[in-house]
Amino acid sequence: MTDLRNLAGGSRLTGRRPGTGPDSRSDARPAVRAALGGVALLTLVIALMPVAHALYLMLLLDVARPGRSGETMLGLLALTVVVTVLHVALLTLRRRVLADLAMLLDDTLIDGSSPVAAGRDDGWAEDGDPARAALVGGGAATLIDVAAVPLLLAVLLLIAGTAALVPLAGAVVSALLLAGSWRPLARAHQAAGSAMRQRDGQAETVRVERQALALLGMTGVATMAVKGRARGAAQQQRDAVRRAAALGHRTALTCGLAGAGTATLAAWRTANDAMSLGGFAATLLLTGFVLLPPARPNAPPGHAA
Repeated sequence: MTDLRNLAGGSRLTGRRPGTGPDSRSDARPAVRAALGGVALLTLVIALMPVAHALYLMLLLDVARPGRSGETMLGLLALTVVVTVLHVALLTLRRRVLADLAMLLDDTLIDGSSPVAAGRDDGWAEDGDPARAALVGGGAATLIDVAAVPLLLAVLLLIAGTAALVPLAGAVVSALLLAGSWRPLARAHQAAGSAMRQRDGQAETVRVERQALALLGMTGVATMAVKGRARGAAQQQRDAVRRAAALGHRTALTCGLAGAGTATLAAWRTANDAMSLGGFAATLLLTGFVLLPPARPNAPPGHAA
């Protein structure tokens, strides 16, 4: 964890960003390895947090409530406060580590040997935009959270029995929806980004060359061309937003139906004494954590969610 803290606070400890300086290429590799190892460790610990919350509900409703023990309830409350604070702190630390990975990506793309540094403007640095946006915008965190779904489903199977099959089906259907819409949505976002860059580039050219355009009597033509680029960029952006919203609505509907089905089946099992009240509450909580990752993203991981 010391290496992880050093990476997350690299600029404070060393006075420069990780991976910068004359030895940036050699410095970046151990920093990236440390960050990836930290993300893997954080993923494991964060995956256990929903289980801890579910255990709190089961102890509160199945042990403390029947025993009418105020001391036990206060003790459980104190423990869950600690777990919640730890959960938030781990999520914050993971976000910082992913941001540092994005910073290392920038340093790798723009170093002394890159086409950018050599003076060639061939869009080579833009190759890192999707990965950078995924690391900073939440797409990478969403994919990491998906890795915890099998663990949560296994715990759900132990607590809820066959009721765990409903969130499993919801997660599978949502994954299929995301997989089917992934490439068209990514292409729409890339097209929108390209159109906006062309719009901004042409507008800057017209601004810089306005005097020459005025002498040639082409100011009106240039202005109309910029407006055309702006309309095209707006249309591309609307298409990307529409596709993302449609995908988000489909996955949210699927996850909502799966959640309602799980609640109904769990309530039936509770009414027939096949599940305790604490197990019912824990089932609903874990189902929410299982269905959250597929319901959350409405953009490709290469774009901010």
